[in-house]
Amino acid sequence: MREVYVLRTYLGKTSGFLSFVLVIFAMHAVDASGAWVTATLDSGGIVGTHSSIAIDTLGNAHISYYDETNYDLKYATNASGAWITSTVESIGAVGRDSSIATDSLGKAHISYFDETSGNLKYATNASGAWSTETVDSGKVGLDTSIAIDSSDSVHISYFDNTNFDLKYATNASGAWSTETVDISGYIGYVGFDTSIAIDSSDKVHISYYDFTNGNLKYATNAPGFFVTAMVDTDGDVGEDTSIAVDSSDSVHISYFDNTNFDLKYATNASGAWVTSTVDSSGDVGWYSSIAIDSSDNVHISYFDFTYDDLKYATSASGVWVTSTLVSNGDVGYYTSIAIGSSDRIHISYYDTANSALRYTSTVIPYPVGQQSFSYSPVASPVLNIDPAKAIPLGIGDLAIARGTLRVRAALEQFEGAVDIYGAYTVSTDPEHVNVLNPDGSTFTQVTVSEINSALSSRGTPPSGAQPWMSLVTLPLDKVIVNVPVSSLPSGTYTIYLLITRTEFVIILGNQAQSLNDHYLWSTSFVVP
Repeated sequence: MREVYVLRTYLGKTSGFLSFVLVIFAMHAVDASGAWVTATLDSGGIVGTHSSIAIDTLGNAHISYYDETNYDLKYATNASGAWITSTVESIGAVGRDSSIATDSLGKAHISYFDETSGNLKYATNASGAWSTETVDSGKVGLDTSIAIDSSDSVHISYFDNTNFDLKYATNASGAWSTETVDISGYIGYVGFDTSIAIDSSDKVHISYYDFTNGNLKYATNAPGFFVTAMVDTDGDVGEDTSIAVDSSDSVHISYFDNTNFDLKYATNASGAWVTSTVDSSGDVGWYSSIAIDSSDNVHISYFDFTYDDLKYATSASGVWVTSTLVSNGDVGYYTSIAIGSSDRIHISYYDTANSALRYTSTVIPYPVGQQSFSYSPVASPVLNIDPAKAIPLGIGDLAIARGTLRVRAALEQFEGAVDIYGAYTVSTDPEHVNVLNPDGSTFTQVTVSEINSALSSRGTPPSGAQPWMSLVTLPLDKVIVNVPVSSLPSGTYTIYLLITRTEFVIILGNQAQSLNDHYLWSTSFVVP
């Protein structure tokens, strides 16, 4: 079997085309949060309140929500490639205060309140079909929150509306067990607006609101048993709490300041609790939801009650930056935020004006200018909504010096329709570029001078060069080449993926694709 060596791509080292790329492609900064797209997922009646969102390991979204017309628990997912909604339970008035999480196999787990029986309930499709069961009974189960640990055991925090206490349930032992975490002593109310998270050691962390004292509180079983602490006591604070744990197991909490009508944030990352105001521009911070990305940046979705808008805040730049995501109508109630492995942000929320469940997410923004990225060969693509962090071309086991070249192209969704070009060059023929045809298996050969002329003079492809795929609106994941290395002539190979916005220019009265704004990724390998 022929040996294969891989090398880092240095622009300008392997072909005339690469030299050209080095000259014309200027780097531009890309907003790490990407662009946003929105969609209505369900509008059949009054649907979408009490929404909760989770992202599985494949990047699919799962949403639980309440159907107020039929008093049912509903579920939406795009795991099939398109959004599908279904009813999970319809016996009685069920589905308020729902919370959803996914396990290591991408199965959904939902906690929710059964208003008819006054019980905490749980639903899962882990068996392939939905099954439901009662976890705790006796007027309990408001303000539920669910999390899954590394063993796929379930953990639920909730309010005991009989004793006015914070409670916790888990099936980690194989059967459901419950315990009281914080006791009001029948003289107050503690445990509203609970939110739960699991750290890397499978320890539980819970944020919640002490209604009696107007405080934000926190509980954890990290010492081996539950302990509680005050996080913020400055005024009436702590409603609409949401909790997340970062890669260092530091805790982050978003919540509403009902004294000043602000969005607030607390963290113990420094070793002690520190609180700060994130947004104070009006009556803001209702229905807050928090998530952490792969770089431990914090992201919060919330409702702006002053303007009836969905808002978003992030600390990704090192300081808090807020923005309005959706403002057309009375939108943003019951927000829930989640972040996938590619750092794509997903938010579910309720559109009051249209009584609908809606969803918004970050996508790769359209290219502005000419941006190029090169990287060392990898076996599999790496998804990211930031083009500078995305590695869209994988070359299979050839990346670890074995015998098959399997070129796989994968990218997250763009903000609109794009055209995709694939190409390769080989050092033994430095004057030509081989452009992948729409059939996905044959190539059209063009000269480097033709490409130079096309891009520098009119921004359109050379004659005969067509997009591999046109008008692409969904995420990309396709195998382009799968051949034995022994079938390849010796040389240094460079493969390219070029993305352009789907638009046309008129050249001498004829319509042609435009290459003026684009992303270009490349990687190289050696066949000796």
